[in-house]
Amino acid sequence: MENQHGLEFTTRVDHTAVSLWQGRRTIYTGRSHVCAHLTALTTALSNRTRACPC
Repeated sequence: MENQHGLEFTTRVDHTAVSLWQGRRTIYTGRSHVCAHLTALTTALSNRTRACPC
C-alpha cells in the first residue's frame, strides 16, 4: 500500500509540473523565446561535452 501512495504522489507532482509548464507556455506565446531557451540549453550541453577530458 505504501508503494501505491508513493506512486499517487509522484503522479500528482508530474501533473502539477505539466500544468505549470503549460501555464508558462501560454504566457510566452512567442516561439522565439522557446527557441532561444532550447539553443542555450543545447549550447550548454555541447560545451559540457567538449570540456570533458575523456
